[in-house]
Amino acid sequence: METEVNNGWQKNTVELMKTLHGYENPVYNPKAKCIELKTTEDDQTKIMRVMINENAEPRPIYVKTLENTLETIEEKDIDQILLLGERTTEAGREIIKENDEIDCLTPNIKTHYKVSELIYSIQDKTLELCRQK
Repeated sequence: METEVNNGWQKNTVELMKTLHGYENPVYNPKAKCIELKTTEDDQTKIMRVMINENAEPRPIYVKTLENTLETIEEKDIDQILLLGERTTEAGREIIKENDEIDCLTPNIKTHYKVSELIYSIQDKTLELCRQK
C-alpha cells in the first residue's frame, strides 16, 4: 500500500498538519488500515493516522479503530493520536470525548486554527525554506 495520501480533504489536511506541527515519515500500518505520520512537539510524541480503505479513499473511524488506537497509546510511548477519517459513529464520539489522548478530524469538523496562525505558519515555513537555500 502506498504511503502517499491522494484524497482531496485528507491530503490538504495532512499537508497543513505537516506544516503546522512537523508530521513526517509516512508509513502504512496494515493492522490499523491507515497511513501514520509522526512528530515530536513539546517533548510529546504524536501520531496522525489517516484512515483509508483498500482504494486509498477515506474510511470511517469505527469503535474498533478507537480501541486499537487506545492499545497503541498504551503499548508504545505515544502521547497523542489524531485520526483523519470520513466520519465517526456516535459510540466513537463518546470514546473520543472520554480520552484526551485521541482526537479526530472529519470533513464535517471545522478546525480550531485561526487564520492568523495559518498565515504565521506559512510565513515561518517559507522563511525556513529560504534559509536552507
